[in-house]
Amino acid sequence: SDPVAISIGTKASEVERLVNVFPNPNSGVINYEIFGEIDGLLNIKILDSNGRQIFSRKAYKSDYYHHELLSVPYFIPGIYYIETRIGDDPIDSQKIIFQ
Repeated sequence: SDPVAISIGTKASEVERLVNVFPNPNSGVINYEIFGEIDGLLNIKILDSNGRQIFSRKAYKSDYYHHELLSVPYFIPGIYYIETRIGDDPIDSQKIIFQ
């Protein structure tokens, strides 16, 4: 399968940021951290290898650092992608592996 292509919007490219997802591989519990000078409603999505959304979580980021613990124990083992957006602006996309 081909990776999901994400283009970085102007707002995202103007801001220093860092998204950290661990452990990778994981067994259904993911630590999600985002650092940066951006704030707003985060839309965190997990997509399967075909680009279908299979998990979504919204959270408001107002501080420099934000942490989420995502529990998704029902996933079938394989390769997925975790995508972060603020509004319509893509911020980050990473490959994650569920064991």
